[in-house]
Amino acid sequence: MARINWDESLETGIYSIDSQHMDLVGMCNDFLDAVSSGKTEQAVNALVRRLREYCVQHFHDEEETMAEMGYPRLGEHQREHRRLSQQVKEYQRDLYKKRTPQPLEVRDFLKDWLLGHILGMDMKIAEWLKEREAEQKESKVVIGEAGEGESEGKEEA
Repeated sequence: MARINWDESLETGIYSIDSQHMDLVGMCNDFLDAVSSGKTEQAVNALVRRLREYCVQHFHDEEETMAEMGYPRLGEHQREHRRLSQQVKEYQRDLYKKRTPQPLEVRDFLKDWLLGHILGMDMKIAEWLKEREAEQKESKVVIGEAGEGESEGKEEA
């Protein structure tokens, strides 16, 4: 897996979520750099520790944001967060038992998280939000037009 460069394709348009995703991309790049320089065990240990903290904070914040927006697929998203958190906990358990997870396995997990979760599920939030905003703008225009016609009619009467 090559280093990941943050760009617009990774943005949801929700600043709080995007800034935390940038942190995750940074963690991934740090991990990849450490593994490529031969610091495999240290890289896995550091990444798992950071991911555990990240999961708690990020998933809480993301779920809170979705709830505030009224996102209809919140339950599905929460289940996916639990799945990702469970995998991080398993890595943590392995480290506690002095079994370092294989770097390729961890790399594939990160790839799944970035491609499957962020580019898949999190982008659905962005799409839903854009659709909702477009509907709201559209309803304001329709309401505004109706309101104008009504006031004009009242003036003529």
